Amino acid sequence: MLAVLLGGGEPGYRKEMTRLLGRHYDILSSLDGTLIAPVRSPSLLLCEAKDYREINNCDVILLYREWLPVSARFGAFEQVVAVVDSGNDALGEQISATGLPAITCGLYARDTITLSSMDTDRAVIGVQRSISCFDGTRADPQDIPVRLHRPVDPFALMSMAAVLILSGKLEVLLKGKL
Repeated sequence: MLAVLLGGGEPGYRKEMTRLLGRHYDILSSLDGTLIAPVRSPSLLLCEAKDYREINNCDVILLYREWLPVSARFGAFEQVVAVVDSGNDALGEQISATGLPAITCGLYARDTITLSSMDTDRAVIGVQRSISCFDGTRADPQDIPVRLHRPVDPFALMSMAAVLILSGKLEVLLKGKL
């Protein structure tokens, strides 16, 4: 199972991530204090970062938009990668201090994942550096055009792309339909 832990973000962002990831994973969600399990064998656990201590023996993606828990313990996880909003300098410093590998998402040339362009019904996701996936493969730098069903929060789109790439589902992005 893959665990995606959200650090910060308003309720609209959490709902957007649930919608985007729900198209590609069977999700067990525990956001906003409610446990939602629409399937018997979920492939992805989506919860808020403050609840992470109860998760063991799985790959973990930390999606940090606003803050990082101070009491971070990562020993029980298989692989951990932080996906962070590069627009938050304080967050970048906190992640750097943990020593965790990080993928930055934003609109800067230094970011690992960026948006080359974005409109209401399409976007071009830019992968600017090679990314090591949890299954041992690599995603090389490339531009990935995608069609959108409706307008999407830019960070939600970039962080969803990071989750798909890290979990070995680059082909979903390459199909171009989100």
